[in-house]
Amino acid sequence: DLPKSLRYCDMLVDRELSEGCYGGVFMENSSSSTNRDHPSEYIDQRNILYPCATLEEKYLSSCYRYQSSYFSILAEYDWKKVSDMCELVPLEYREGCFMMIGSNQVGFTSDYAIMHDNCLIVAPKYLATCVRGTVGALGMRFRNEPGRMLDYCSLAPASVKRECYLQVGETEDFLRGGNRESVVRLCAQI
Repeated sequence: DLPKSLRYCDMLVDRELSEGCYGGVFMENSSSSTNRDHPSEYIDQRNILYPCATLEEKYLSSCYRYQSSYFSILAEYDWKKVSDMCELVPLEYREGCFMMIGSNQVGFTSDYAIMHDNCLIVAPKYLATCVRGTVGALGMRFRNEPGRMLDYCSLAPASVKRECYLQVGETEDFLRGGNRESVVRLCAQI
């Protein structure tokens, strides 16, 4: 029950916790489209921006970001089609949609070259965004293996290499709770 779940998220007193909760709600909503036992009532193949286009503004950033996961299911992981669907998202939320294309790569394949090639398929102006999404997802999925992020970035073209390594530092900083020594050690390997 998407509306009810969002109302529960709204009860959290900390805005950051509410945002995380919204993300979980929309993640489950987008992935439930593959659940035959009880698919979500809050997806619509005829209106791929639903439910986002019907919600209050405070939910839109999370909703459109996770809608990309639903797009990938609809497009059967044809990343060009997913990219075209992200282009339909309102401009102010579009970057989140493209970032999730990158994040989805980590669940789609374990081959860094394929991840990278799939990010190259997206609209060129969102290439760095897709790459950052991939790095963030690699860091989150493999928390104790930060070298994976570095390995991925070693394949990045020169045009986005800086953004890739910046995301490595940001992800490591987040995962280690602001432990600057850990970030410095990791960055020294670049």
